[in-house]
Amino acid sequence: MMRSSTHTGGKRQVRTLNISRTVGVLAVTILVGLGSLVGAAAADYFRQASSDNPVAIRGCSVAFDQRSGRVAAPRLVADEQHYCVGTTSVSVDAEGDLILRAPSLGPIISLDVTVDETLARKGIACGASGGLGVTEVRCYDRENNHLRTDAPEVFNRHNTLWITWFTWQED
Repeated sequence: MMRSSTHTGGKRQVRTLNISRTVGVLAVTILVGLGSLVGAAAADYFRQASSDNPVAIRGCSVAFDQRSGRVAAPRLVADEQHYCVGTTSVSVDAEGDLILRAPSLGPIISLDVTVDETLARKGIACGASGGLGVTEVRCYDRENNHLRTDAPEVFNRHNTLWITWFTWQED
């Protein structure tokens, strides 16, 4: 056991640091982490790269070129120049995040959100979470403030997000 003392406002305050307890907590944390790694390896979540892998690619672009009142109304783009593959709807939730829905197609291999040049010029960056049946996209301005995806500053006839999913398709 090690003792250290500090003075605060004329009163003496003693702090005790129990080294053996700290070492014990650290050891348990390491063992739990190693157990998780062993469990993941035992479940065989790693795959070899092969042209025979059953991988599906989903992708869609989301335009911010329409309004609903004063706010942007994001929409899926599907036309002669843009295919929308494996995504069924887009909406904005109460926190202002973009919500994309799709049939659940299997475990996610990779998920990417790319802003187009008009959003990049404004310093807007976006990232995604989820990806099975529901994908949530959150955007930030150049000062790292959360930016609602229906905010008036997102509206522009050229503003587009490109979203791509790679999923594993076991038979």
